[in-house]
Amino acid sequence: EPLADIKNHVNNFNHGEEKWDSSKSVVMGMINGYPLGIYQTFVGSLRATGYPGYIVLGIASNAPQGTIDYLISQNVTIKYIENADKCTFNGTKLNTGEVVDMQKTSGWKCSKDHPDYKITWGRFVHYKDWLEECPQCTDGVILTDVRDAYFQRDPFVAAVERNQQNALMVFEEDPELDNTNWLTNIPVKSCRKYYVGKTRMLCSGSTMGSREGILTYLNIMKEEFDYWKIREECRLNMKGDDQSIQNYLYYTGRLNHAVSIPYREGPINVVGYRAARISEQAQKEAKEKGLDRVKGDFYIQNGKWQEWLPPEHGMIDPERGLIVNLDGTPSALVHQVDRFGLLNSHWVLQMKRTGWIYNKGGVRQTTGEDPQLAKAKSNNDGYIFLRPSDFKPLGSKTSMLYADAEGSAKALLKEAQTPRSIPDDAIDPVVEEARCNRYNLKYSGRKERRRIFYGSNIADDSWHIITIHALEFYGIFHTVVFSESNRTQMHIPRDFRFGKDSESLAALKNGMYGPNTLVHVEQYINEIGWPKGIGYEGLQSGPIIEYWKSKGMQHGDIGYYSDVDEIYSRDYLRAMQICDVAEFDAHENCRDARISARALVFEGGPLCRTARTWQHPDLVAGECIEGISNTPSLHPHPERTWKGTGWQGDGYTKRTGYHKLPKNATHFPLHNAHDFRRQSGRSYGGVGFG
Repeated sequence: EPLADIKNHVNNFNHGEEKWDSSKSVVMGMINGYPLGIYQTFVGSLRATGYPGYIVLGIASNAPQGTIDYLISQNVTIKYIENADKCTFNGTKLNTGEVVDMQKTSGWKCSKDHPDYKITWGRFVHYKDWLEECPQCTDGVILTDVRDAYFQRDPFVAAVERNQQNALMVFEEDPELDNTNWLTNIPVKSCRKYYVGKTRMLCSGSTMGSREGILTYLNIMKEEFDYWKIREECRLNMKGDDQSIQNYLYYTGRLNHAVSIPYREGPINVVGYRAARISEQAQKEAKEKGLDRVKGDFYIQNGKWQEWLPPEHGMIDPERGLIVNLDGTPSALVHQVDRFGLLNSHWVLQMKRTGWIYNKGGVRQTTGEDPQLAKAKSNNDGYIFLRPSDFKPLGSKTSMLYADAEGSAKALLKEAQTPRSIPDDAIDPVVEEARCNRYNLKYSGRKERRRIFYGSNIADDSWHIITIHALEFYGIFHTVVFSESNRTQMHIPRDFRFGKDSESLAALKNGMYGPNTLVHVEQYINEIGWPKGIGYEGLQSGPIIEYWKSKGMQHGDIGYYSDVDEIYSRDYLRAMQICDVAEFDAHENCRDARISARALVFEGGPLCRTARTWQHPDLVAGECIEGISNTPSLHPHPERTWKGTGWQGDGYTKRTGYHKLPKNATHFPLHNAHDFRRQSGRSYGGVGFG
């Protein structure tokens, strides 16, 4: 029997004397068409283990810039995959033998470099190319799926610790799953007329070995693909037959340098079959409880998010939530985690918030909370803000502009003008749902963020506060417009600081607010001597809305007006962009279309907090702003102060009960620039969230 020969070979296998060096090892994968959060889970979890080696990922040639920026920031080698104009591989349907035209079947693609192979086969050919193009990748190699995998330990360190530095390691799936399953049985019988039988299923989506061992494996797989692709009975319309081929090759002795690693006994743990059964059980329990779906906290009790699975399953360390091998040690790479459904999504979210804190290694704890996590939680009950280090530099500008800044302000300006990644740019449904929950809002699956147009009057504001404002909101705003006047509010003449040819203006527009954010300074001139004080401020801010309109602001966008030193948290603004917010989605024709912060007030510095709170800054639905609304004729024109140019008079606002409008009014007044500062709206979250 070939299997007996394989077992004899394994028993006599020479592991080699040199230990794998992670810095000379490589992890390879291919992924296309998924949100940034998937890349962050895969790459972020791997880097969090301390893995210093190479990561090579094949992604679509038209991948979003945010994804590319993130991968570059994590030192990932990107291989761009272009689709072939025409695939030369065609599959056949088993039941009819009808040839499937690859150009008309959306489920199939071929790469431009290897059009003879459907992409599920072609990835192996690409892996061979990429490994040969990486002469410095001399030690361990992992080939793995990306979408449904994450790391908990450096896999090459784990292999060395387990004395599993084999030339080629293939990993067994759950013992209840064998090769009588259709995935192997049907394709192999159709093509090779061979019955693999009741042998352990080996996963082709995650393989590990030495450089030489993996190259040999890839050559053998390619040889078998070449056999299958030219025979009609082998060209099957299915996506998993690369696993069929691998099992056939192993159990017929073609992969004679391979070692089969038992289920949950190696650096890679393929959890799919068991995870699917657990998910099915959870769905059954949810149905019995009258729930329509299973969420990420289904089994979590008393806020102990680490215990996301009941102990009877024996799959996790309950103190940290890590998926473990049979000996209780963390599995280095966990594959097919998507089979859990949403059961582990809450745990993954918490790990991402804390920088994958349990991936750092260390002694296993059996009681109490991990002290590192306790430190990370700080005083905010598990809520972790994005850290400055999450915004990875993307090179440096050749020209830094400092205007009149000095000392620490100059350092802040340099930081603000440095191009960097936008780690929260992509929409990850798990992250967004948790974000919305923080503010008692719901997330219904919105696919695009609401655009935010920002505006502020500006004068002699310090570069400290301007750069802090820009750093907090980097990459969020569609448009930023400042209005600078030739006179103060009390009508005292002043020179323009941000004039047309000034270095101050050039610095503002030098990428401080993000690579795609439009920045403009409007020069407001008023020589009539009227009004003064708050009335003058309102007139000065009028051009802001005009500029928003000129840059395409629409009724579904958000207008954000404030002084530069009135700052929402980044997380709060992201929530306003994505959550179900009644003031933006169901404001009853502008009856209630405004949100105001409940903000802490500091005088001079962070140690000088006052006892009062502040009802600014403010957000207003674009549909309810004068000049932006597409139904202005339907809204009443209120009495306004300052000879009709100022804010809405009493009786025309929510605060005064709209008592000057008809009781059966269906539409309500639109906001002008004055109204942003003279009214207040609903607040979400507690004091300090704004």
